[in-house]
Amino acid sequence: MAKKSGSGSTKKTARKAGSKKRGAARRSAGSKKKAAKAEALLVTKDITIGEVVQRYPGAAPVMLDYGLHCIGCHINPFESVEQGAMGHGMDKKTFERMMADVNKAAASAAKKRR
Repeated sequence: MAKKSGSGSTKKTARKAGSKKRGAARRSAGSKKKAAKAEALLVTKDITIGEVVQRYPGAAPVMLDYGLHCIGCHINPFESVEQGAMGHGMDKKTFERMMADVNKAAASAAKKRR
């Protein structure tokens, strides 16, 4: 029996191409959600400690409670929150909890300003 060629492979190729497009669309939607979440954060790990204290003074006690005493240090205008935390031995889980609490304090302060 002779094998048909052409039409079957074209359909498979078209299906694969459609699948790739759908996968790219899903990845794009996921990255948009991540970008929106990052925009919602007032304080990121890359912002300097000095900026945090200047913009959101209410976040300073939160950082102090976590043992991040860099808020009064002369290096704080140059050191990011992440650098300060890791430089003082804070583990990643504690750092993530601190950032969540710092952002809550910053959001609360931002709402009061409005």
